[in-house]
Amino acid sequence: MCKEAHSFLKTLPKCTAIVCCNFMILKSMLRLLAEHGKTVPKDYSVVSFDYSDTDWQESGITSSIHPGFEMGFEVGTRIFQMICDNEYKIHDYSYVFKPTIYGGTSIQDVRKKDL
Repeated sequence: MCKEAHSFLKTLPKCTAIVCCNFMILKSMLRLLAEHGKTVPKDYSVVSFDYSDTDWQESGITSSIHPGFEMGFEVGTRIFQMICDNEYKIHDYSYVFKPTIYGGTSIQDVRKKDL
Protein backbone atom coordinates (compact mmCIF):
# COMPACT_ATOMS: atom_id res chain seq x y z
CA MET A 1 0.00 0.00 0.00
CA CYS A 2 2.80 2.43 0.80
CA LYS A 3 4.27 2.26 -2.72
CA GLU A 4 0.88 3.02 -4.28
CA ALA A 5 0.13 5.78 -1.77
CA HIS A 6 3.49 7.44 -2.38
CA SER A 7 2.88 7.36 -6.15
CA PHE A 8 -0.58 8.79 -5.54
CA LEU A 9 0.80 11.67 -3.48
CA LYS A 10 3.44 12.45 -6.12
CA THR A 11 0.81 12.70 -8.87
CA LEU A 12 -1.31 15.17 -6.91
CA PRO A 13 1.10 17.88 -5.82
CA LYS A 14 -1.71 20.33 -5.06
CA CYS A 15 -3.55 17.83 -2.87
CA THR A 16 -4.08 19.25 0.61
CA ALA A 17 -6.22 16.56 2.25
CA ILE A 18 -6.41 12.81 2.58
CA VAL A 19 -9.49 10.81 3.57
CA CYS A 20 -8.75 7.33 4.88
CA CYS A 21 -11.54 4.78 4.68
CA ASN A 22 -10.43 2.84 7.75
CA PHE A 23 -7.94 2.65 10.59
CA MET A 24 -5.44 0.40 8.79
CA ILE A 25 -5.24 2.76 5.82
CA LEU A 26 -4.87 5.71 8.20
CA LYS A 27 -1.94 4.15 10.05
CA SER A 28 -0.21 3.26 6.76
CA MET A 29 -0.76 6.78 5.41
CA LEU A 30 0.57 8.44 8.58
CA ARG A 31 3.65 6.20 8.46
CA LEU A 32 4.20 7.06 4.79
CA LEU A 33 3.86 10.79 5.43
CA ALA A 34 6.32 10.61 8.33
CA GLU A 35 8.82 8.66 6.20
CA HIS A 36 8.72 11.51 3.67
CA GLY A 37 9.05 14.27 6.25
CA LYS A 38 5.43 15.38 5.94
CA THR A 39 3.35 16.43 8.92
CA VAL A 40 -0.35 16.58 9.72
CA PRO A 41 -1.96 19.08 9.37
CA LYS A 42 0.85 21.35 8.14
CA ASP A 43 1.44 19.46 4.87
CA TYR A 44 -1.78 17.42 4.62
CA SER A 45 -5.10 17.48 6.40
CA VAL A 46 -6.13 13.93 7.30
CA VAL A 47 -9.49 12.46 8.34
CA SER A 48 -10.56 8.88 8.88
CA PHE A 49 -13.63 6.67 9.02
CA ASP A 50 -13.88 3.83 11.52
CA TYR A 51 -11.05 4.79 13.86
CA SER A 52 -10.87 1.55 15.82
CA ASP A 53 -8.07 2.06 18.32
CA THR A 54 -8.56 3.46 21.81
CA ASP A 55 -6.12 6.36 21.35
CA TRP A 56 -8.39 8.42 19.09
CA GLN A 57 -8.26 11.49 21.33
CA GLU A 58 -4.48 11.35 21.72
CA SER A 59 -4.01 10.83 17.98
CA GLY A 60 -5.70 14.13 17.12
CA ILE A 61 -7.07 12.67 13.88
CA THR A 62 -10.52 13.98 12.97
CA SER A 63 -12.54 10.80 12.56
CA SER A 64 -15.64 8.78 13.10
CA ILE A 65 -15.03 6.41 15.99
CA HIS A 66 -15.66 2.71 15.42
CA PRO A 67 -18.02 1.45 18.15
CA GLY A 68 -16.22 -1.88 18.57
CA PHE A 69 -17.40 -2.93 22.04
CA GLU A 70 -20.91 -1.57 21.58
CA MET A 71 -21.18 -3.25 18.18
CA GLY A 72 -20.13 -6.59 19.63
CA PHE A 73 -22.65 -6.22 22.44
CA GLU A 74 -25.50 -5.37 20.05
CA VAL A 75 -24.63 -8.24 17.70
CA GLY A 76 -24.47 -10.71 20.58
CA THR A 77 -27.79 -9.49 22.01
CA ARG A 78 -29.53 -9.78 18.65
CA ILE A 79 -28.14 -13.26 17.97
CA PHE A 80 -29.53 -14.48 21.29
CA GLN A 81 -32.88 -12.88 20.51
CA MET A 82 -32.94 -14.58 17.10
CA ILE A 83 -32.07 -17.96 18.64
CA CYS A 84 -35.07 -17.63 20.97
CA ASP A 85 -37.41 -16.45 18.20
CA ASN A 86 -38.86 -19.25 16.06
CA GLU A 87 -40.09 -16.61 13.61
CA TYR A 88 -36.86 -14.61 13.47
CA LYS A 89 -37.03 -14.34 9.67
CA ILE A 90 -40.06 -12.03 9.80
CA HIS A 91 -38.66 -9.73 12.51
CA ASP A 92 -36.20 -6.92 12.06
CA TYR A 93 -33.09 -7.31 14.18
CA SER A 94 -31.16 -4.50 12.53
CA TYR A 95 -29.58 -1.71 14.54
CA VAL A 96 -28.24 1.65 13.40
CA PHE A 97 -25.47 3.24 15.42
CA LYS A 98 -25.42 6.98 15.84
CA PRO A 99 -22.00 8.11 14.66
CA THR A 100 -19.48 9.45 17.10
CA ILE A 101 -17.41 12.12 15.38
CA TYR A 102 -14.20 13.29 17.00
CA GLY A 103 -13.15 16.73 15.79
CA GLY A 104 -9.42 16.41 16.18
CA THR A 105 -6.63 18.73 15.15
CA SER A 106 -5.72 17.08 11.85
CA ILE A 107 -7.38 19.59 9.52
CA GLN A 108 -5.81 22.83 8.34
CA ASP A 109 -7.95 25.67 7.00
CA VAL A 110 -6.44 26.35 3.57
CA ARG A 111 -9.02 28.91 2.48
CA LYS A 112 -7.68 32.35 1.70
CA LYS A 113 -8.29 34.62 4.67
CA ASP A 114 -8.96 37.72 2.55
CA LEU A 115 -11.89 36.35 0.48
